[in-house]
Amino acid sequence: MRRKYIVLVMGVLAVAGWCAMAHAQKGKKAKPVKLSPEGKAAADLLLGTEEAQILEGITKLGELAEPGGAKSLIQLLEKGPADKVTEAALDALGAISNPDAIPILIEFMHHRRPKVRIIAVNAIAEIKDPRVSAALKTALSDSDSNVRKAAAYAIGRYGDTSAIDILFKAFDRNVPEAAIAIGQIGGQDAMERLASYLGKAPLKDLLPGFSQFLGRAEFPLKGKLDIVDKLTELAGPEVKEFLKQYASTLPADAPLKLRQKVQGAIESIAD
Repeated sequence: MRRKYIVLVMGVLAVAGWCAMAHAQKGKKAKPVKLSPEGKAAADLLLGTEEAQILEGITKLGELAEPGGAKSLIQLLEKGPADKVTEAALDALGAISNPDAIPILIEFMHHRRPKVRIIAVNAIAEIKDPRVSAALKTALSDSDSNVRKAAAYAIGRYGDTSAIDILFKAFDRNVPEAAIAIGQIGGQDAMERLASYLGKAPLKDLLPGFSQFLGRAEFPLKGKLDIVDKLTELAGPEVKEFLKQYASTLPADAPLKLRQKVQGAIESIAD
């Protein structure tokens, strides 16, 4: 009986302690992000009624890129401003790169106008946050081809290697720009996978991806040699021109083995 009583008391104390902690956390307010006097003056311009004045404030906030400027821009966007103001504000949020802007940027990634969705995609890609990757992957399925293109480019810039599979799916669904992103972030396995499309997908869609692989200093030499071999097997004037351009961009300290491989491939392909 005494043991049950002790357990009950301990349970009550634990719950009480958790509630007290939760209450303390709930009452704890986030530290406000202050704006510089210049930033405050720019934010005040957003409260005006003249479009030119508002745009001036937006531009200044974007140039200053102070985290505190995001709040004023978010509040402006929530009012549903004119198209020109909306686009400028989204662009400025990208320059500021404050994670607080992610929810509203995701909201505008579903805007009725593709142009706005593209700006939102590019803006959110400037923010380092776990939520960004999922948002960009979703944008790869947008109904507009230009939005899908922007999403593919953004994923490549963002460097999210977890997106490889969905990039291949996008490539299969007629998003050729996905090959570029694959080349920017993929490893040897991704290169081999992209090479499996040779002879099946348009070469003009594949070569930009291989160009990215070849241009990466950190991509293994073996992988680069494999690319040259696979393209040599395919041959053709388009491949030869591609290899010529690649040879002209090789740095002076490029491995001799790679230089010889590329030159040999060029000479082996008929004009």
